Amino acid sequence: MKYAAVGNFITNRLQFVDGRVVNDVMGGTAYGIEGLRLWHDDSSIICGAGTDMDKHYGAWFEKNHLSREGIRLLTDHTTYNYVQYRPDGTYYENSIVGTKVYGWNNFGYLTPTAADVERVCGGIVGLNICRGLDHFFWSEIGKLKNSHCFKVMWEIGTSCCVPENLERILDTLQYVDYFSINLPETKSLFGVETEEECLAKLKELDVEFTLFRVGEKGLYSIAGDQHWFVPCLRWDGDIVDPTGCGNSSTATALVALCEGEDPIMAGIMANITAHYNVRQYGPVFDMSHELRDEMTALAKKLRAEYPDQPAPLCQ
Repeated sequence: MKYAAVGNFITNRLQFVDGRVVNDVMGGTAYGIEGLRLWHDDSSIICGAGTDMDKHYGAWFEKNHLSREGIRLLTDHTTYNYVQYRPDGTYYENSIVGTKVYGWNNFGYLTPTAADVERVCGGIVGLNICRGLDHFFWSEIGKLKNSHCFKVMWEIGTSCCVPENLERILDTLQYVDYFSINLPETKSLFGVETEEECLAKLKELDVEFTLFRVGEKGLYSIAGDQHWFVPCLRWDGDIVDPTGCGNSSTATALVALCEGEDPIMAGIMANITAHYNVRQYGPVFDMSHELRDEMTALAKKLRAEYPDQPAPLCQ
């Protein structure tokens, strides 16, 4: 693998604000794989899983020629969560319990370790890590990073983003090249209210690049003391399922930066991934070269139209 998503498979039962309930939807770090694989063939996952993973993921892995070398089968059941969306776009999530098959929460048990990364990290160029605060894990990743010279994108967990964790987050960033966080998380972490204040705080972080996601409006690419607002793409079809737009767009930004694209192009490519992600339940099923050609042409078109100077705040 050249690119790997490090995280958990989570099959979802989704409940939307309009009352729709959809069962057995691929989720979790499957979206990280999607964000990598849409743009680069040599992409997959490093994780633990249950022996039942093929029930929901097998056909997708086969269709897209995804490697399984980073997967350790550890138990019978892959994590299955209930996700309930709120009107403001946030969501409530918990493990499904009390059912015949999924009667317990195995999320922590299946969470990948630094040893899982070490087992397959030869040849890795970029890791997209969706993870909370775990000093041992991150310090071990730092050692591997120094030995193997890969880049790390960290998509921080929402529950971590509270002021009392700020010092631990700043300490963890020493092991990170690129950082991804959304608007509500940033407001909570720094105790601020406006996008201007969020941008100012994020520019102080000691990372090469920050992907600052502001929901359906789009995102900011931040590098050093500069920022660029990249609006999300609109299309005429239905938005079927927004789940995973953050995970998938973050992973795409990693690929873009590792492949030598500038921060603006990284933001454009990230938004394009989200643009395709919303069109079905779960990640894109057929991540074909024809689709990649279509996405690449769109990215080049949008980049050619984009001014290079720092962009104003979105309205």
